[in-house]
Amino acid sequence: MLLRWALRAVNAVIALAALGAAWWFAWRPLPQTSGVVRLPVAQKATVVRDERGVPHVRAASLEDAAFLHGYVTAQDRLWQMDALRRLAAGELSEVLGDGFVEADTETRRLLLRRTAQDQLRTMPAGDRKWLALYAAGVNSYIESHRGKLPLEFSLLQYEPRPWTVVDSLLAALHMYRTLTTSWRDEVQRVRLLRGGDMRKVRELFPARMGGDVQPGSNAWVVAGRRTASGKPLLANDPHLEFSFPSTWHMVHLEAPGLNVAGAALPGLPFVIVGHNEHIAWGVTNLQFDVQDLYIEQFDPATGRYLFRGQVEQARLEREFIAVRGGKPVEAPVWVTRHGPVVLTEGGRHLALRWIAHAPDGFEYPIPRLNQATN
Repeated sequence: MLLRWALRAVNAVIALAALGAAWWFAWRPLPQTSGVVRLPVAQKATVVRDERGVPHVRAASLEDAAFLHGYVTAQDRLWQMDALRRLAAGELSEVLGDGFVEADTETRRLLLRRTAQDQLRTMPAGDRKWLALYAAGVNSYIESHRGKLPLEFSLLQYEPRPWTVVDSLLAALHMYRTLTTSWRDEVQRVRLLRGGDMRKVRELFPARMGGDVQPGSNAWVVAGRRTASGKPLLANDPHLEFSFPSTWHMVHLEAPGLNVAGAALPGLPFVIVGHNEHIAWGVTNLQFDVQDLYIEQFDPATGRYLFRGQVEQARLEREFIAVRGGKPVEAPVWVTRHGPVVLTEGGRHLALRWIAHAPDGFEYPIPRLNQATN
């Protein structure tokens, strides 16, 4: 009898310990949904979550709304945001180990972090302001929740570094990479053509004429004269890969001159797909061909290559990949006038020209779109 009671007591202690651990690691980091939080905003603001957990932010200024958008997104999606910027920059190995070195090496060849840094230098100050306010909101959450960050950070035993405007640009560039990458298909077509099997090429990569229906996102709009309410209807379905959590984060932002709701991209301020009091909008992928591969006559020992009969010198970008539990791995990237050398096979060196690398500057019109009236 005594042994039985002792076992019950031990089991009870173990159960309580398990519940305590579950609360500490999983429940405690969940978003605060009631009470008062002191934050560096200019005036009092409110955040109300509906039955679906969607945050409704009401602020006294656009600046406070941008700050609070960063804060509530970090509440819900901080680890996703950190993973996204690492995925975009080729920095997963730093927290996940050597199993991700190959993926990071491939990503580093795209030079997205350098591209984001270049975009930061050239983007309009007004656009940069909104990204900086959003980053400040994210960082306010990080600093006020040290020791009670999302479960993934505890499991992987690391803490996120502060969020920056460059990180937001990386989030945008990763989405752009997802929607515009076509160079791998071009390589595959060339490989098949070298084998002389034109039939397979045409079967696997059929030519599309202008009138053909293509796969991808869709958007439907119906004029008000055809609806029961007399109001126009817009249905938009951006086709992206399934992910958990979702690619998008639902939010409602309200401030003087702003009343917008819809889907935001974690890492970027304001609503990408949604509606305000006056208009609604959606996005689709037009599948433009914005990538080209150039076969360079290239000497990898010296970085010299031929362009129109003249010898030119490629630029060497020395990338170092931090690896958890291991030594850093060097991933040098040669960059020609066409772009970075992304693939070497059969003695051929292929450089990628991609519009994302163009030095035209980056603009972020989403805040203005969110306030548009027509």
